[in-house]
Formats: sequence, C-alpha cells, structure tokens
Amino acid sequence: MTLHTVLPPASDAKFIGDEPSWLDMDVADDQYNKEMLRGLNWHNYCAGDKDYVKYLEAWIKQHRPKTAKQDIATWRDCSNINKTMCAVARMHMQGFPLTDKDITLLHNYVGLVTQPVKRSRTAAPVVNRPTIQDRIRQQVAGVLSDLDVRVDDAFDGNVASVEDISGDILSKGFKGPQLKLVQDYLNRNLIEWQAAYAGEDEQLAEGYAYVGKRNFKKIIDAFSSVLDSISQQSTRIKAQRIRKRKPVDKKKMVSKLRYLKDWEGIPSKNPVDIIGANMVWVYDTKKRRLGYYEAEVKDSLYVKGNKIQGFKVTCEKILRKPEEQLTMVAGLRKNQTVNWFDTIKAKCKVMSGRMTLDTLILRID
Repeated sequence: MTLHTVLPPASDAKFIGDEPSWLDMDVADDQYNKEMLRGLNWHNYCAGDKDYVKYLEAWIKQHRPKTAKQDIATWRDCSNINKTMCAVARMHMQGFPLTDKDITLLHNYVGLVTQPVKRSRTAAPVVNRPTIQDRIRQQVAGVLSDLDVRVDDAFDGNVASVEDISGDILSKGFKGPQLKLVQDYLNRNLIEWQAAYAGEDEQLAEGYAYVGKRNFKKIIDAFSSVLDSISQQSTRIKAQRIRKRKPVDKKKMVSKLRYLKDWEGIPSKNPVDIIGANMVWVYDTKKRRLGYYEAEVKDSLYVKGNKIQGFKVTCEKILRKPEEQLTMVAGLRKNQTVNWFDTIKAKCKVMSGRMTLDTLILRID
C-alpha cells in the first residue's frame, strides 16, 4: 500500500530529516521507548491535522479491510482525534514493532472512533460553520504557500526581488486581518533566521550553516524589506478606516438642562453658548446666590444631562442687593468679573454644576 507522503518544512529539512521508518531494522527492548519518542516527536513537528486523519485511514484499510469503507466514513465525522494514537498507527505502518499493550490501545481507540453514532430523529443536524478567522486563514493560505516557495528558492540561491515578492502579496487587495497573518508569518521566520545568523542559537546556527553568511544576510534583508512593505500597507489601511467624528449637536447636548428663562426683566443667556466657554455666571433667584464656573482647560466647559461639566473652580455667594449687583456684574469686562466678585464679603460655597428651574444664566464668557 502506498502511504500518504509527509515532509518536514523546507527550511527545517536539513536538520530534521525524513520520516522515520523501521521496515529494515530491529528495535531492541531497551531502545523501544527511545524509538517511540523519536517517531512521535517527528510527527508532532511535521504533521498537520489532515495528515493525522489520513494516518488512521491507511491503518484501517490495512487492518480492517472488511469494514474499512464504513469505518473511514465514521472516522471522518469523528471529533475525538487523538494525534498520538494516529501517529502510532502511522509508525506501525512504517514497521515499528508495537508491544502487545500498545497494539491493544490502538485497537481500542480505532474501535471507539469507528463506532456509529446513534442520532436522534428529532435532533437537528449539527452544522460546523467556519468562523471569520477560518475564512481569513483560508483567504491567505495561497499567499503563504507561495511565500514558502519563495523561501525555498531563496535558500537554494535564487532570491527574488523585494518588488516581486511584496507585489504578489499586495496585489491581492488584502485588508488588515489578512495582512496581519502575512506579517506574523514573516516575523516568525525572520526571528529564527536572525537568531541563527547572530549565533544566538547553536542548533539553528548549525542548521543554517550551509547557506553561508553573505547569502544568509541577503535573504534576511530581502524578507525584512518585504515585511516593511506589508506593514506600511497595513498602516495606510488603518489610517483610511479612521472616520471623522460627526459634530455634536449643541442643542441636543443642552436639551436636558434646567434653567430660568428670565427673571425681573433679565433674560437668561442661550445655554448652547456654554459649550466651549471659559466661564459661566449663574444666579439662584430663590436663594439669592451668585456663582461662576471656570473651565479646567481654557474654553472647555460643556453640558452633560442637567449639569455643567469641565470646570476647575466654582464659587457662589449670597447677594445683599441683587438688583444692583447683578446689573454691575453684567456690565464688567471679562478680566474684571472675578476681582469684583472677590470684594463681596459673603462666604464662598462650592457648587456641584447641577442646574435648577430657579437658576438664571446671567453671563457666558
């Protein structure tokens, strides 16, 4: 029987080697665990999910030929994929002499995953829909495969130009999420190559020694430039996505503000003008208190709900002669109001910013 072919990543093939086989060798008892671990480690590093599925399919065809068709159909619908047992099945097909205990474990596992599942007639079929991340990975799979080829060619001495490599990627019109997967792929490779080139990892340095320092530097520089091109495109896409914030409707902001429209012939100022003001003077007609709000940052007062917000200083005082004093404060210049207010000998009280229907908006600066 021809077995499904599994190869290590091209960049790792030099120091990982081909798939282990025991067809032409005897495994001594004291070497059993060592050889078992060697095989499992190889498959753990080189095999993907689809490979593990095919491993067990081949074993079923070989060892359960009478029920193979039904068993494989059930196995493909199974969600209980034990990668270790699948790798053991593959190693068995490659001549590894399993012990009676391990053979029993393998048979028990195959019997479990090939047992038909009883489905309720009323139960709705389970549909495993691909997630958004699955779709994004699928969209990028072709480009990553092409990049693998570019990397293989580069290590064989044929480094393509930065324009060709980056052009192939950018021509796909990918958005940010797809470009991020490409960036991650390039980053992983560049981190490994730079560690090998700098001699930070002895095993990597030994594995890449055949490339030569000059060629290795050329490869790293080329793919670093490709990464820069991809990163610049990703940054441009993010900048295009930023939308200008819609201007806030000032009338809507002050719609919940409670205040007195006029008092004793003195009209309130338009509350809309509070937004972006530096100072607001208010007068509580019921308690005869005159007070002001000064912005924490210049021209930054605003309204939220029924409160004035964004102030750093507040102070209100009781007026003894409100008719005279209100006329006076309304006629002062901006730089005179606080100094004049300080001359009032009444005790200063801090305000909360909340407005009432007795509050007159006297002045906005």
